[in-house]
Amino acid sequence: MRRFQTLVVFAGLFSLPLRCNAATIFSNLGPGESLMTAGIGIGFIPFTSTFNYAGIAFTPIGQSFTLDSVELPLQLSSGPNVADVFVTGDVGGLPSGILESFHLSGALPVGSAALVTLDSTSHPVLSAGGQYWVVAAGGQSSFVMWNQNELQEMGPNVSGPTLTSLVRDSDMNVREALLVSGTAVPEPGTQVLVGFFLLLYAGVVLGRWCFR
Repeated sequence: MRRFQTLVVFAGLFSLPLRCNAATIFSNLGPGESLMTAGIGIGFIPFTSTFNYAGIAFTPIGQSFTLDSVELPLQLSSGPNVADVFVTGDVGGLPSGILESFHLSGALPVGSAALVTLDSTSHPVLSAGGQYWVVAAGGQSSFVMWNQNELQEMGPNVSGPTLTSLVRDSDMNVREALLVSGTAVPEPGTQVLVGFFLLLYAGVVLGRWCFR
């Protein structure tokens, strides 16, 4: 009976995915998560009567992650309290292929910008060295501000009237503030090594019982 229980325990260990602690994949927030007062208009822009999506790129460095959350500073300026945020892949230096989307309703700060946290439910894998995008827009009649980062950080950014017609803007633009968090995915070699030692330990324990 004890042998059977031990085998069940080891089977359970093998069935558990190896995961590490949550980590910051990308952040251009200032000290104490400070922000610039200036921002980029997204959604319906009333003074030009145009609609605008905006987005910035990020790249996981050194390790792959599963997405845990996205945080961005938003503020409702006018219209319904609605916004949409998308995490996408990249093709040719532009957003392509939605990995996860978030619809905000009644969650936008009014009066001043504040970080809005969007918790992932599908936890897509973000591969090391790959480029990914976070793109946002207000509702069809909502004017929303996405504050820029205080560090004056620059890099790949896009804008456009629809999610499928985004164009690359100057990489010299000060980008919107963003914090992306995730859980590191162990390398396959690490999983094999841990599996080997578990099997070795199981063999030693079962061998002792056999010679009792």
